[in-house]
Amino acid sequence: RRTIQRELEDTLSEQILFNELRPGQIVVVDCEGDPAKVEKSKLVFRGAEKGVTVPDAVPADLGTATTTEE
Repeated sequence: RRTIQRELEDTLSEQILFNELRPGQIVVVDCEGDPAKVEKSKLVFRGAEKGVTVPDAVPADLGTATTTEE
């Protein structure tokens, strides 16, 4: 977990410093390679313009599984 956090922070910091990412953009992070083999995978960062359909905050119920049993 620390390795992934460090890789994210280091790469993100470098891209901000070299103006590859601009203020106001949403950063999309993807993994090239096998995510199960972190040491052999490469993180890819892409800046995307914030659209009007992107919420400022994630809704509280997003991602929670709801089941109805009768």
